[in-house]
Formats: sequence, structure tokens, C-alpha cells
Amino acid sequence: MAREGCVVWRILVRALLVAGWVSFVKPAAHAFRLEWQGKRLEVGVAASVREVLEENRSTQRERTQGKLRLSPRMDWSKNFRLAASVSGMVGGPTMLARRGGVLHWRKVFQNRSPAVDFEEVYVDASWRSLDLRLGKQRVAWGKLDRFSPVDVFNSLAYFDPFLVEEGERRIGIPAVSVTYSAPSTGWFTDPRFTAIWAPLFVPYRFADARCRLVDSVKSVCEAERWFPPAAVPPPSFVIPEGALPMPGGGLSPSMAVPLSFQVRNEAPRATLRDGSFGARLGATVWNTDVAGYYYRGYDPQAAFSFRAWATGLPDPNPANPLRVKNLAGHTFLQPAFKSIDLVGFDAAQSRGDFVFRAEAAFISGRPYVREVRSLLSESPAFAGEVLRALQDLARGAGATPVVLPEASVTRNAVEWGVGMDYQFHGWLLILQLNQTNLLNNDAETRLLIRDVETRSFLTLRKNFLSERLRTNLQGGYGIDSSYVFARPRFTYQWNDWLSSEVGYLLIAGRRRSVVGQYRRNDEGWVSLSVRF
Repeated sequence: MAREGCVVWRILVRALLVAGWVSFVKPAAHAFRLEWQGKRLEVGVAASVREVLEENRSTQRERTQGKLRLSPRMDWSKNFRLAASVSGMVGGPTMLARRGGVLHWRKVFQNRSPAVDFEEVYVDASWRSLDLRLGKQRVAWGKLDRFSPVDVFNSLAYFDPFLVEEGERRIGIPAVSVTYSAPSTGWFTDPRFTAIWAPLFVPYRFADARCRLVDSVKSVCEAERWFPPAAVPPPSFVIPEGALPMPGGGLSPSMAVPLSFQVRNEAPRATLRDGSFGARLGATVWNTDVAGYYYRGYDPQAAFSFRAWATGLPDPNPANPLRVKNLAGHTFLQPAFKSIDLVGFDAAQSRGDFVFRAEAAFISGRPYVREVRSLLSESPAFAGEVLRALQDLARGAGATPVVLPEASVTRNAVEWGVGMDYQFHGWLLILQLNQTNLLNNDAETRLLIRDVETRSFLTLRKNFLSERLRTNLQGGYGIDSSYVFARPRFTYQWNDWLSSEVGYLLIAGRRRSVVGQYRRNDEGWVSLSVRF
């Protein structure tokens, strides 16, 4: 209790200091706007400080996090604009960071604090019926509130997947986007065609994790708070008694082989042939906003490959039936990049206080991940491979690869979602249902999701105290994978530029699920934000 009291006191002191400083140096409304000769420069500034209180003290901790985002925009002329977004972050869920710097745009696993990210840098040009955007940009496709099946251009960052909004987690891509607005024709109102070409793929981002061997007998792991537990192997690989035939006859004894673990970065191919292309055709038909989509390119959904090596020395001692001593396993996780084809559509319609939304997509060749622990849980499944590795080590190989089942398998799928927004007496209710249907998965391959994976989501918002107090409840329930998460939060707007927030994150469910794997990471948080 004394420790928690110190933490709360530290939070309050920091919040009061920041609030007092911001109140004292409040900028004028025009401090970040400059106009000359018909040109205008604006710079948006957002800064925040956040403190997290972990519910489970045995989990990895977080440091006090500070964020700063600059959003400059220059209107060079009526038809020409330059825009950018640059963010900096220090602390937060980066306890293992050994250096700071700019986030690498081609690496998946990276820990940097302080870190700088050039989120977007692009040029906009517009004419009567043609719009052009060139540069690093975020592309938002789809009409659902979140988890859109057709939103496949941008990868996501998973450094802080639950407290950071999905739009902020998007990773910009270098791309050329062209939109043509055609004249309306009868029932086909405001038709728009967009084509996007991204010559280079920018992959998803994860924090770091590693497990090292101590005295070749024990595995000690270090992983950031939001590194996916499903991607970390167990501390040892168990060979059950009698699982392997021994050279001299008889069966193998029960044995636990210690495992080390490392992540490796592998960048996707960077040739023009491997670029991504997408097209969208949308219009308003009978008061319904509809659009069709096509995408060909790398899948932004995270997928991995898992490799293993065995090391050991020959042991001539006849008392050792394995004929190997100092036996150890070394495992490596690296990203796996696959190209997909997607065809989909979406629709949205307003009816009074209701808004109805729907999306669906057929995805060909998408990789779906398995839990790494499951690849090693049943050694009889690949007993022949383990026996071959032991024989190589007994002959003096020193190290030999061990072929494991694939950590990601490629499947075709249909993904769809429906949503409804309803406003009543100042309340906003958003309901959404998503489903993934794997079309050709075999019964023996157990993935991190079910063959039919259904998820429901809820958002409830309401403002009080003359719009100063904003309440927001977000939650989700995995119907088939049996998990639940909830994120209530309260935000108080002190004035036009200063706000504070308090909230709590609850996660529960099956360990072998996309969300349930984080079930030990319940936490509360308080933050203070400045925006002008």
C-alpha cells in the first residue's frame, strides 16, 4: 500500500506541475499560424503525459510516458498544400529500450526511447475533378467504426495496442493516390474513383523480447509489456518418457530441454514488382453510400515464422541414452510477409437517428498465425525430426536445425462486419459485429483464431457538465474464442486546450486467443493533454 501511495502521489505532483506550467504559458490563439502573400502556414501541437498503474505487479512495468506531436500544414495556393505529422515519445511500454532515435521504417521489432516517427509527409494537389496526394500517407478505407475488413493499406504499430487509438497506430506508407470525381448520372450520385500505388511496403511494428540461457540449464525471459505472449515459446521443450527410440534399444527418458528465444528482423522485398495497388469505386445510390474495393499487395496483418536450432556435445557415457550432453534449444521469431488479393465492398445509410454500416471482403492467400507454444507442446508430432537432430549432435555436429510446424499458415477467408450508430438524448451508441470465416482450414491445424471467429464491439459516449466531461466506454467480446475486454474512461476538458483523463483497461479470456493472451495486463491510467 505504501508503494501504491507513492505512485499516486507522484502522478498527482506531475499532473499539477504540468497543469500549472501550461496555464502560465498559455499561447495566443494565433501563435502557430502565419500568413503572407496568400500563403498560410499552420502548426498543430499536441502534448501529453501519462502514468499507468499495473494491476498485476508481476507483469512488465511501464514508465511515465511523454508524447509530442507536431502537425504542420502549408496552403501554398488554392490547389496546392503541404502537410506532415511528426511525433516524439519517451517512456511508456519501452522498458528494454537501449537507445533512442528515429523509428526504422523497414524493421518490425524495435525498441527506441526517446523515439521519433515521421508519421505522414505528403503533398496535396487538387483540380476541378481530380485530386492527387503524393508522399508518406495514411489511407483509411471502409465505413465501420473499427476493425474494417477492407482497410488493408496501412500496417499497425503494436507497442501499445489497447490504449492508443487505431487511427494513431496506423503506419504511413509512401504512395501515390489519385481520385477522380465524375459527374452524377441519374441514380448514380457523386461517383468517385480512387487508385493508390504504394511502391514500398512499410511493415507492422512490435516491441522486443528475448530469452537467454543461464548456465545452459535455465531460460530467463525479458519481454516488453505488450509483446504478444502467443509468440513466446515455453522456457523448455519437454521430451516425454518413451517418445523416442534410442540407438542401443529402449526408449528415451523424460527430459526438459531449455530454450533460448530471439527476434530477428527481416525486411520485405523492396522492388517495384512487390509494391501494393488498390482501387476504390464509390457513389451514393438511393441515399446509400456504397463502394467497391480491390487490393493486391503485402498483407498488413502480422504474421511470423518460427525457427529452431539444437546444440549439444557428444557424450560417450553409456549411462546417457541420448548420447548428447549440454543439450539446448535456440528459437528465433521473424516476420513473414505474404501477398494477398482482396475484393470487397461497403455500404452506409442514415435513417433518422440511426446510421447502418456493412462491409464484406474475400481475401485470398492471407497468413494466419498459430500460438508458438503449441508448436512445441506435443513432441510426438515430430518425433522423427527430434531424433534426427539428436543423432546429428551425437555425431559431433555441434548445432543442427530442427524443422518445426509452420507458425503461420496461408488460407482463403471471407471477412464481414455490420454496425449501427444510434443517438438519443445526447448519448451515442455504436454496436458492431465482425466475423472471419476460414474457407479451407484443416481440423488438425489450430490457429490463434477459430475457423469461424465472431467478435462483437460496443462503444457508448455521453458528455456532461456543459460538454466538459466526456465519458466513453469501449468493449469487445470474442464469441468463439471466449475473451472480453473493456476500456471505460473519463475525460475532463478544463478549457479549449487542456484536458485530463482517467481510465481502466480490463482483459479476460482464453490464453490461446488474440486478445485473451494479454489477460494479465489489466491496468489503470491517468493522463494530462495539451492541444492547440
